[in-house]
Amino acid sequence: FQELVIEGCLEKCEYVLAAKVATGMAERGFIPYIRVRQKIIEGLVSINEWKIACAVRQRFTALKS
Repeated sequence: FQELVIEGCLEKCEYVLAAKVATGMAERGFIPYIRVRQKIIEGLVSINEWKIACAVRQRFTALKS
């Protein structure tokens, strides 16, 4: 279900909201697909939210290891 929410956020260019949902998923142990993670990071960078992009990327990296 949350994957659909993230995809909807990405379609509407709501990158910060998509990052929040993805981070919440990751905290519960569900890491979104790589393509979704890339779209979130690229979207955040495109709207000059690079600090959030770095934090989200670090969160995903920490959970994968």
